[in-house]
Amino acid sequence: MKDNELHLNVHGLDVRFRTTLSDFRAFIDENYALFGSYRTGEVDVSVQFDPQSGADARDRAKSFRQVGDGIRYGDSAVYWENNFGFNILVERTTDALRVRAFHRELAEDQSAEERYKNFQRSMRWVVHFPVFTLLQYRREWRLVHGAAVTDGDRTFAFCGLNKIGKSTLATYLCREEGYSLITDNYLLVGSERVYAFPEVVRLDPASADRFGLEGIWSHLVYGKEHVSPTAIGTASEAVPDAFFLLSRGGEVSSAEIEPQTAWQSMQNLHAMLGEFPQHGFMSVWPVATGETRPVSSAETILFDTPWYSLSYDPNWEFRAVTEEVHGCI
Repeated sequence: MKDNELHLNVHGLDVRFRTTLSDFRAFIDENYALFGSYRTGEVDVSVQFDPQSGADARDRAKSFRQVGDGIRYGDSAVYWENNFGFNILVERTTDALRVRAFHRELAEDQSAEERYKNFQRSMRWVVHFPVFTLLQYRREWRLVHGAAVTDGDRTFAFCGLNKIGKSTLATYLCREEGYSLITDNYLLVGSERVYAFPEVVRLDPASADRFGLEGIWSHLVYGKEHVSPTAIGTASEAVPDAFFLLSRGGEVSSAEIEPQTAWQSMQNLHAMLGEFPQHGFMSVWPVATGETRPVSSAETILFDTPWYSLSYDPNWEFRAVTEEVHGCI
């Protein structure tokens, strides 16, 4: 097991990940590469991902209360299983979170793309969600679905739904305009700064080819190339100058939005996406633990930083988009 163990430092949280699947361990390591693989002290999140842990989680949850399809909760613990063979138990122990989980499809013969789809889903549920939970409940950080870049002087976040062009625009700014990538998908917001969150950059093959970027894997995952952020240039945190809510339209245009209105819209879009802990099985965490997410000091940044709508036709004419973005500051 030691060969398939990782220790990750995610903004001061020590995450220990153990699995019997060496290729899944490599997948996690690649996605969390910017946070190293080393110990910092007491473990904040402990993850065990193997068939026995999945079985133990299922047995432990038999006495729990059922509150939805596959969702149960007990004293300081939440359990979920789906119809595709995944099950997980997240349990609070003193100041740490203990996770036991497995995905039974990973014990079967699968194509490489299907296996890596299960890796991506499992990583989100067993590693991302516990880390997000601690950052939201204990540090008052907030999550924004967006990509962010900085050049050391200006920092922009591009927000919105999937397939709206956030990653492509951010990659263009990094490859052509001298910016560094903070994050591609999940943006963490604290009281004074925005912070990177791991994951490889996911680009459609046409975008990756246009920017001269090669995928890490020899196959696509959900139709996307997975590109190492180090190929683009990275930064771990910055003070934001503007948030942009992206849409597709005709000519390039922008307009300022009242920040509280924009943030309310983003929270609605987040609920539609369902990619944060509070939109899935971890929604019953407050009932199971008695914890509630505090009023967040992150709202200082979210409300004091300008928000703009940004609309453009995704036709690779990013020079005009860049000029529009710069003109807002």
